[in-house]
Amino acid sequence: MGRHRSSRGLDGRAATRVIVAGSFVLAAALVVALFFAGRAAGTSWAGGGDDGGEADAVATPVETAATPGPTPAQSPLPTQNPTGDPAAGSSGATLDLAAPAPSTQAAAGVQPWRSLAGGECLSSFSSPWAEEFTVVDCGGEHTAQLVATGLLDGDAAATYPGEVELATRMNLLCTAPSVLDPAAAAAVPDLRWQAAFPADEAQWAAGDRRWFCFFSAESGAPLAGSLAVAPAPPAT
Repeated sequence: MGRHRSSRGLDGRAATRVIVAGSFVLAAALVVALFFAGRAAGTSWAGGGDDGGEADAVATPVETAATPGPTPAQSPLPTQNPTGDPAAGSSGATLDLAAPAPSTQAAAGVQPWRSLAGGECLSSFSSPWAEEFTVVDCGGEHTAQLVATGLLDGDAAATYPGEVELATRMNLLCTAPSVLDPAAAAAVPDLRWQAAFPADEAQWAAGDRRWFCFFSAESGAPLAGSLAVAPAPPAT
């Protein structure tokens, strides 16, 4: 799989990089990840680049990965916003890219990406960088789930850590046992995950720290129930 870049400019998600990881493997309650990064398209658990010899960013695997399936088709990219400002939405209004995720899950229905809090199940999922997602009940049929989202740690004035470093962080964030239910994940043999995070220094300097971990079956088959670890009950 080669490298793909999007000059995304809508709703403050310009040039967000996406990792696609396929052929999900679970061993001893650890999710195995061997992937190479590429904006707006992805990586696989194992594989090599087709980009003329350019090395792909690889996270250290915890175990040998399975052979990946076919590369998922990518959706057309939206039009660049006319302001050219990566922190500006389609209306030209500046978004707070460093704002934390909402504290409660989005209601059922079509929701903008920035309204997702993590844990939402989604129907008609085709792209992790869509402007809107259709949220549905996890007890019903759905094709994907935003298992987790959050803000990357680090001082606001910190230097951009680089794509490879962030890809490695996403490996840990998306597959952490506190985030992903290992039993539910093991029940989906072709489970894959896609992670979006700040792609470059410009995004980082604009304050973008939000990351997203989407899970879906590589075959496109519906998922049963939630893949996310259930939240702890409130303290009494």
